[in-house]
Amino acid sequence: MLWYAILASIIVSSISLVAIIVIILNKKITTSVLKIFISIASGVLLASVFLELLPDVFNKYALNSHNFFFTVLLGILGFYLIERLIHWHHCQGVNCPPDEKTHIAVTNLLGDGIHNFVDGILIGASFIASPVVGIAVTLAIIAHEIPQEISDAGILLYAGLSKTKVVIFNFLTALTSIIGTIIAFKWAASVNDSVPYFVAVAAGNFIYLALADLIPELHH
Repeated sequence: MLWYAILASIIVSSISLVAIIVIILNKKITTSVLKIFISIASGVLLASVFLELLPDVFNKYALNSHNFFFTVLLGILGFYLIERLIHWHHCQGVNCPPDEKTHIAVTNLLGDGIHNFVDGILIGASFIASPVVGIAVTLAIIAHEIPQEISDAGILLYAGLSKTKVVIFNFLTALTSIIGTIIAFKWAASVNDSVPYFVAVAAGNFIYLALADLIPELHH
């Protein structure tokens, strides 16, 4: 059953390439087009948090709401500190140009990696339950990965990464789902109990990225 779950994770990971290819084949990507991607990405991130991730976790797990939302808050604050550290390190001793957006790319990649890792855990746990449940969960993840990965690609392009780097980094973060699947099979019970808090951290990243980085960019 492990190999079926790994195959499902590989299929989910390959979805990111589809999104990237759609963007790379477009030769007319301009700053105004990237602004549209940023606008869409902001909506997708916030919708993913408040309409999918958080409700889904509360439907599936018996949670202490105080601890869970405190973890979301820690995720927001944690990614703020990580971003400030990245910004400080990158600009140490020099004045950053006003259009410097490296921190946006790194914050996005960190959050996307955590999100895909959680997806991998969910795929592994669902295949442990049964193949039918595993296939259903995989299809559900693919459905939300398409807009998510298109948004991620747009964010990375807007942050100044080349199309080649966008493909490489996006695909590498997608592969964390395979790691999550393998871990789910190895430590099924303990990892499954931690899933809500991984989701909380990912939700904190999405909220911070949308509200602190992307939406302010639209005001410029």
